[in-house]
Amino acid sequence: MEKSVKSKFVWICLLLGAMLMASTVLQAQPYGRVAGRVLATTGEYLIGANVFLKGTSMGATSDREGKYSIENVPAGTYTLTVGYIGYEAFSAEITVASGSTVQQEAKLKVSYLKGEEVVVRGLREGQIKALSQQRTSPGIENVVSEEQMQRFPDLNTADVLQRIPAISVVRDQGEGRYVQIRGTEARLSAVSVNGERITAPDGGERYVGMDVISATQAASIEVVKALTPDVDADAIGGSVNIITRSAFDSDKPFLHVQGGSGYSDQLGKPLWQGVFTYGTQLGAEKKIGLTVTGNYDYSKRSTWDNESTWDEAKTSTGATIPFALVDLDLRDYIVKRERWNVAGSLEFRPSANNQFFLRGMYNNRDDYEYRRRLYVRPSKGTFLDETHVSNAKVYNELKDRLERQNITSVSAGGIHNMGRLALDYTVAYSRGETKKPDETDPLFQMVKKMNITLDLTNTDTPQYKITSQGADYNQFNPGNFRVDKVKWNNDDATDKDVLGAVNLKYAYRLGSLPSELKFGGKMHMREKKKDQLRWIYEWNGSNYRMMTNFVGDTNVTIQNGAYKIGPTIDGGKFRADFKALKDNPAGYDGAIDQENTDAANFTADENIYAYYAMNTVTKGNLMALFGFRHEFTSETNKSNQVLLDVDGNYVSTTPQEAKKSYNNLMPMAHVRYRLTPMTNIRLAATTGIARPNFFDVVPYRRVLPEDEEVYEGNSTLKPTTATNLDLMAEHYFQGIGIISGGFFYKKLNNIIFTQTTKIRGGAYNGYDYFQPVNGGNSSLTGYELNWQQQLTFLPGFLSGLGLYANYTHTKSKAEVGGRLERPELPGQAADVANFAVSYEKYGFTGRFSVNYHGKFIEEVGVDAEHDRIYQEHLQMDFSASQKVYKGLAMYVEVLNLNKEPMIYYMGQKTRPIQREFYSWWMHGGVKFDM
Repeated sequence: MEKSVKSKFVWICLLLGAMLMASTVLQAQPYGRVAGRVLATTGEYLIGANVFLKGTSMGATSDREGKYSIENVPAGTYTLTVGYIGYEAFSAEITVASGSTVQQEAKLKVSYLKGEEVVVRGLREGQIKALSQQRTSPGIENVVSEEQMQRFPDLNTADVLQRIPAISVVRDQGEGRYVQIRGTEARLSAVSVNGERITAPDGGERYVGMDVISATQAASIEVVKALTPDVDADAIGGSVNIITRSAFDSDKPFLHVQGGSGYSDQLGKPLWQGVFTYGTQLGAEKKIGLTVTGNYDYSKRSTWDNESTWDEAKTSTGATIPFALVDLDLRDYIVKRERWNVAGSLEFRPSANNQFFLRGMYNNRDDYEYRRRLYVRPSKGTFLDETHVSNAKVYNELKDRLERQNITSVSAGGIHNMGRLALDYTVAYSRGETKKPDETDPLFQMVKKMNITLDLTNTDTPQYKITSQGADYNQFNPGNFRVDKVKWNNDDATDKDVLGAVNLKYAYRLGSLPSELKFGGKMHMREKKKDQLRWIYEWNGSNYRMMTNFVGDTNVTIQNGAYKIGPTIDGGKFRADFKALKDNPAGYDGAIDQENTDAANFTADENIYAYYAMNTVTKGNLMALFGFRHEFTSETNKSNQVLLDVDGNYVSTTPQEAKKSYNNLMPMAHVRYRLTPMTNIRLAATTGIARPNFFDVVPYRRVLPEDEEVYEGNSTLKPTTATNLDLMAEHYFQGIGIISGGFFYKKLNNIIFTQTTKIRGGAYNGYDYFQPVNGGNSSLTGYELNWQQQLTFLPGFLSGLGLYANYTHTKSKAEVGGRLERPELPGQAADVANFAVSYEKYGFTGRFSVNYHGKFIEEVGVDAEHDRIYQEHLQMDFSASQKVYKGLAMYVEVLNLNKEPMIYYMGQKTRPIQREFYSWWMHGGVKFDM
């Protein structure tokens, strides 16, 4: 450790020791304890209730089982009060004796809905739980309950999270995939299950594709936007924690069964889904809890996609076209997705103060992609001017592959309450994997080169016309295409993490003030590995292998006839032919694609060791939390550098290894002041870290001669660090709801972006060179507004209405090398908003919702004209359910009612580089709850 870090460490240890000694001395006074449970008159546990001893600073918050405990209570008589959103206040007189525990149960009556029966699993009860947990949390967070998730038409957890203030998502095939919190890229946020980090199945990234995890797996989802020292610090944007179901969430067995079908508009194919959740307590004394959940989703949808590549080009006379349309890529996708997930927990509670658990979760997503592609390449010809090209090439390609992604998470541990001291510990294992077995992608090239004329009148749908004359130039005649090459791939990427954690809490009095000291440590041992095998096969037979033998659909069009792709390649026919003649000198003869195999393979070993200490003090309506976290990181990264000659031929592969270690000391502080029982002011000053993506730091080098590009890793990359300031005001409505507003500021150091330059001289002269590098100091500021309210104060029919609205605005500046102007941070959308109107009454629940995020830079270019930008996105959804019998309801969900596409562009909207269309899809079926 550096001298300054050692000095800080010594002072921290001395301070911690002094606090422990002082707390021991101060405990030498007569104290007792108050404990119990908060629940509704219907028996439902109430999480997040405020429990206080009137006229003192002593209080507690009920946990997910409604339990609370107030430690170090001086002997005497008190009035215990309990407050909860939507429920009448509870009070009781209690007498505390020295060395004893007073048990006081609090049963609360519903107040927001006079004269009507409480619907235990209704939207409003779920909203109450979530808001109550937010209100009493020490930090700044948002909570989504299981009941709320069921009321939105969201199948995966990414889609659920997009409804939360300040969160936007990056989509894949119409579904949310990567989560971006408060204007930060996905790498700057973290995902956990029951408080423990899960691994990322994607090949080189650190962040988790959340479309793998079904929304039905969660009892609730917490989004922490300002960290406390007791959680992993690698969450500058925020931390997502998925809480799974527990059999002890209710004193009665529970069962949820759901089954349904659906329809995809663009393809016209059925969709299927099923959900099962069961929990119960076993034994005469109900000390064992068992929970099992599972779900299955199946969809087969179509996507239309036109992609354009804009780049500098030289004409035959030497003139420069700054942004020429060098390639036009027309794609028709048929995507079949199967997602199935299982989870379970086994809990043992031998006594009220001791519990043990074993939890497991397995999430699997099979993504079968069948992509027909017509590839028009002016870049392979000669530009006469901006719209006229001679000797261009045209290709017909098929991608026929299965991508299987799964995440496994297993954890075991215990929780022990020993009066003022509480201990918990966890050991866990998480594994993410992506496999792409036996991917076979044939590429047919049109035999003749041709002259084409480009029509750029409408750059959203640029057109081309073949001006060469003769039957040999008919691109829709499969007899004019021959096999150019076949890419055959087998990819396997794994991410494994073994962790152990222990935490201790000690309740004491700092003078007369109730306080709690918490400290602990954690260890992560992580290995990220990619084994990619790529082959390129060419036809070596005596005659050309023509596309005529492999024709599938003959008249494929996309975007409502804007483009014609067909005829296309039939995957089944070609795969059978390829397998029969593969590795045959007179058939398909292949060789390993070294630059896409050796350079892509890597192993990254990362160990993180952390310890922390934090103290919470309460004085009246004021709560202060302060502490630190110290993390030590060591990594060993192995990969390859591949050398090619001047003609692009493989020469050699050289193994590379890079090692690095560093440590980060991160102080944090939170203050919460309760203006009224329903109004909080929060202030937080925190620090955090975001380590580089794994593939960015491995010492690889990859050359793509066909595209004249060189990619290289950077083993000297530093992690991004941040200092964060948050100010939040929130008021909760007793009639169920919240109105809140907050300001946040982030100062980021060593941001990471991919720098693009031109190679000058040498074997790769003129090639584009891509490498991740650190930028300088950057900043992000923003504010968020949130309003949720059930309009229960309205008369009659109107009392079923509810409104849900939030808006977040951010702005940022990123210091990147080689740019005169400072661009925005990657992933930072200036505007993110949600609006929904709901209705719940007479057994009916319905919700119409709108989700919006503004444009943001996904990749920083050499200048603003070359930035890759994700265009603004606005999507409308609808969901409804109707109770038809006790516990039985029918439901319908419709997504993307307005048929919103996904669009990327380069620099400005007149240069779109990807336009993807999905139309709408829907689900419907029945639900049963017990």
